[in-house]
Amino acid sequence: MIKGRFKRILVVRGGAVGDFIVTLPVWAALRREYPDAELGALVPADRGELGYSTGVFEHWRCLDDLEWASFFTEGGDLSEETADWLSGFDAIVSYLHDSSGIWETNVKRVWRGEWLVGPGLPPDNDNRSVSKILLEPLTAWGIEGANSVPWLVLPDQADSLYALGVHPGSGSPAKNWPEPCWEQFLQHFLAMKCGELLMIGGEAEQDRLRWIESMVKGWGEIHFGKSLLETACVLRQCRMFVGHDSGITHLAAALGVPCVVLWGETNRNIWQPPQNHVTVLRGGKGLKEISVDAVSAAVSAGGAR
Repeated sequence: MIKGRFKRILVVRGGAVGDFIVTLPVWAALRREYPDAELGALVPADRGELGYSTGVFEHWRCLDDLEWASFFTEGGDLSEETADWLSGFDAIVSYLHDSSGIWETNVKRVWRGEWLVGPGLPPDNDNRSVSKILLEPLTAWGIEGANSVPWLVLPDQADSLYALGVHPGSGSPAKNWPEPCWEQFLQHFLAMKCGELLMIGGEAEQDRLRWIESMVKGWGEIHFGKSLLETACVLRQCRMFVGHDSGITHLAAALGVPCVVLWGETNRNIWQPPQNHVTVLRGGKGLKEISVDAVSAAVSAGGAR
């Protein structure tokens, strides 16, 4: 591969917050291999704002905007302005699920360049870290041995404000530690007067907001329904974080925050955050078997006493 071959490279990635975070090593590998190239992203809106603000890429557009809908329709009427934006890139790496080939066909109607396809989800027979799987297509461009650990650096790293950040939710109730366990753990933490508590909630916790408010009771701050960039900024001010197998946990780990993760049935080999400052707890028979004492001990061992 000739250095400087690509001037502008676009990475296309859909999915949830966690899917974006585990793809960060792809942009990082492209940055190292092509330091003079400009990187772009076609991603959901809040991911684009976060990646642009942290210097992961220089250009982005929102994959959820209506202008892209026709690209997923056979023979769609593609806007000239969107086509012009795509034509500014001389290479595209696409991680969109496209079994029918409609997305690729429509892109190639208006764009000429080097095209790579990566998996939207890990193959069923692959048991490696998801970030390593996502990096593999780049070997076609001679990029091998790239760091597969996701990292994210905020432009203004604020000092720690919260002793502990917690996210008692996830995209699936099956991934959540039972609420009574959370209540016992949080009551113990607050009784110890270890410091300020940050409780994070998102769309998945909309119906649990009253319960979240009852847990905090003026002893901490509730961060609910904020942008991903705002969430990253407050997470970075936590000395410790406790959460489930979720995108917010992947975000906290990528920001360098020591994490205690309450793990359910998801394949750890593929989806566990790979950072050394992540401690994963599992029960013998699932999440219900993780004791409050075990979580409290792991948090204390991590420095939130």
